[in-house]
Amino acid sequence: MNVILTVLLTLLMFGIIIFAHEFGHLLCAKKCHIYVEEFSVGMGPKLFAFHKGETQYTLRLFPIGGYCKMPGEDGESEHPNGFDKKSVPQRMLVVAGGALFNFIFAILLFIVAYMALGTPVNEARIGEVTEGMPAAEAGMLAGDEITAINGESVDTWAEAVTIINANEGNELTFTVDRDGESLSFQIVPELSEDGTQSVIGIVRDSERLSLFGAIQLGFQQTYDLTKLILVSLFDMVTGQADVELAGPVGVGQMVGQVANYGLLNFIIFIAAISVNLGVVNLLPLPALDGSRLVFLAIEGLRGKPVSAQVEGTIHFVGFVLLMGLMIVITFFDVSRIVG
Repeated sequence: MNVILTVLLTLLMFGIIIFAHEFGHLLCAKKCHIYVEEFSVGMGPKLFAFHKGETQYTLRLFPIGGYCKMPGEDGESEHPNGFDKKSVPQRMLVVAGGALFNFIFAILLFIVAYMALGTPVNEARIGEVTEGMPAAEAGMLAGDEITAINGESVDTWAEAVTIINANEGNELTFTVDRDGESLSFQIVPELSEDGTQSVIGIVRDSERLSLFGAIQLGFQQTYDLTKLILVSLFDMVTGQADVELAGPVGVGQMVGQVANYGLLNFIIFIAAISVNLGVVNLLPLPALDGSRLVFLAIEGLRGKPVSAQVEGTIHFVGFVLLMGLMIVITFFDVSRIVG
């Protein structure tokens, strides 16, 4: 996929996910009757803005970030419906609302994807053949089901992918079933554009689910992803696994790779990133929503808030460290891609 299209898809993905996150803050604030001065998607110079009711809705130039501006977030305010005038549970709901909507958004994406586009089948059945790639040149078609490779029986898509990945540059004989007829093709797998795997240019077939099936699988996928992310973070922190982090540049590279495998995979990838953002935002780290929830919990237990100056300093230091980490991660992302 060309660089311009990859950048546009990456910006679109971040914009959608950030909108879902900030919309969660906005909706919860409105439900708690908190005055919202501005709802912004993006950071930096203002591109477009309009007023609806008491709130200004803004689109800004840089799609990395956004905010829901409420008086009283960083101390006392004079507004009668300021953030600071609400109860601890209400404020906790507003703070957690962004991450909550990231999870809800992911579930909705999974449901739409599985109903409209389907879920990948377990069998080695081809759903799409990429033009100009070895499989298309050999004569494979969508609907073909791979039954054997070099005489070795193949029952699942995973088995076919494993054999293809292990044979870059080696000619393989693919036996497929096409409407009850057995056909053979000689194909040489080639290295993918990103250099990460061997490919022949086929995409896994999928089957559409019913509404009930899509809802069930959507919740299950979101739960499984959340659990996987938490376990992975724990393993990295405890040294049981290598630290693997990606910034916007690294994620953008992944977008280019995933989009090559069809709309279904791209939508599922957006859902996965949304879950990731929801989990990370709830971590008790300074400058993240999880840290604000900790301070609100302390206020609930003590009966009075932590000093605004102390909390502000902690969040500021955390923000600086977070930006520093992002710069380091971006540097390594760029170095890896260039390398």
